[in-house]
Amino acid sequence: MIAWLGGAGAIVAVLWVFGADELWRRPFWTDEVILSLLLSEPSLSAMLTTIRSGGDWAPPLIHLVLWPFVKLNGAATPTLLRSFALVSVTLAQVFVYLTMRRHVRASAALCGVLAVTANSLVAAHTFEARFYGPWLLCAAAFAWAIGVDASTERSRRRDAAIALTSVLLCSVHWFGVFTLSLMLGGALLALGARRLAIRRLAPAATGIVVLALISPIALSQRASAKGMMWVADLNWAQISAVANRYWFTVSGMIALALVVAALWFSRRDAKPVLQLGRELFRADTSALLACALMPVALIVLSVVLSPSMIDRYAIVTALVWAPVAAIAAERAGVWVRVVAIAALAWFSTMAMGRVLFSGGDFAAQTAMLAQANREGAARQLPVVFVRLHAIFPVAGPERTTTSARMLVLSDTAINALYPQSQLEWLRHSLQVERNIAAFHERLFGIPRVVTQAQLDTTRRFAVVAADVSLPGGYKQIDRWAATLFPRHRVTRVTDYLAVLER
Repeated sequence: MIAWLGGAGAIVAVLWVFGADELWRRPFWTDEVILSLLLSEPSLSAMLTTIRSGGDWAPPLIHLVLWPFVKLNGAATPTLLRSFALVSVTLAQVFVYLTMRRHVRASAALCGVLAVTANSLVAAHTFEARFYGPWLLCAAAFAWAIGVDASTERSRRRDAAIALTSVLLCSVHWFGVFTLSLMLGGALLALGARRLAIRRLAPAATGIVVLALISPIALSQRASAKGMMWVADLNWAQISAVANRYWFTVSGMIALALVVAALWFSRRDAKPVLQLGRELFRADTSALLACALMPVALIVLSVVLSPSMIDRYAIVTALVWAPVAAIAAERAGVWVRVVAIAALAWFSTMAMGRVLFSGGDFAAQTAMLAQANREGAARQLPVVFVRLHAIFPVAGPERTTTSARMLVLSDTAINALYPQSQLEWLRHSLQVERNIAAFHERLFGIPRVVTQAQLDTTRRFAVVAADVSLPGGYKQIDRWAATLFPRHRVTRVTDYLAVLER
């Protein structure tokens, strides 16, 4: 374990240095800005109060973990917060390795780790300051905890590990309890729903108890979220996207190819399928396999509770291919393992590379928006942003000094933009964006909002927006302004800045 942790530390160091330009200095995007604002609250109690009021729609676990580091560092910087994500995902891989190492040799366990790493969303959240990387870590740690002292009927170490990881899993995200339930179901299926098996997994009830204790936070957040639920109603496109992200993946194809190879090389054994199944369905590995049903849980939640079908909410599903790849690789033979490791390492590198070099466009666009904001302010004009995701990265870190405003539209103005009945979804998205902006202004003082009516009587003001970022159907500033501000003349100064004069 010490050697593996040392190797993981080396990987973190390499990725930290290699990704410095693209990730540590890249501006925060909207959700990361919100996390940084919470962590910048003057006191711990103020932060918790803001979270309870809807400042974030997750439990306060990662906020509490990061709080002392932010205070020691002096600020919630991209380097600090994204380093936490990197360490979280790396430790998740450590727990995957340790879980698989109980059952297979080191090279086969490495296949399992790489099967997780090759997932593009895992790669993306290795460098994003949100709770998805920690969520993956908590799930991997819980599976590992189930297998502690597996040959012992009673174990205080196992009880403590299961209790602790269940608490973390239930408090890293509100949907963590569904991950916990699925993993417990998988473990019980492997152990058999016997009294001894139930006794072995009983400490996981600690997570449920803690969830019940912090549930008032969830109820308060849900009450504050009225009019701000941005996830679309469940549809086939969402289901297809999540399935392609986790089920029909390169990792899955390689893992299934390893299964075929394992069965082929075991064809002389008695009942090779049954033997492979027995090796897969142990308590800890079966818990990982059960994560395959997380998208199904999101479908049920979308139907019963509220729309929830977002691919990152199912990030723990990436863990499902680890036991399949590792155990099949163990049985498939050394040369098959070598080929599988090479293929999975290649795709893992490609996934990581896409993340490491994809932040440049966002950083460049944010820099252009920031420059346009400065140019508008230098002209001594009111500066107005059109979209939430544009103003947050620019003005969020400077909330106490910025003079930028975000335009919020009334229902009448939104209906004027989109009078067609079939565009209700587009009207709804603009209403939600408006409601979120106004809500966060009350909580954080950012973004500062301005209405269409206020601007309509303003003689001159600047608009920061590239044509492509304007609402659908109005991708030219002249057309957009003609609908909302017909008494103003438009002068495009740069690709990102226009001046409207009455």
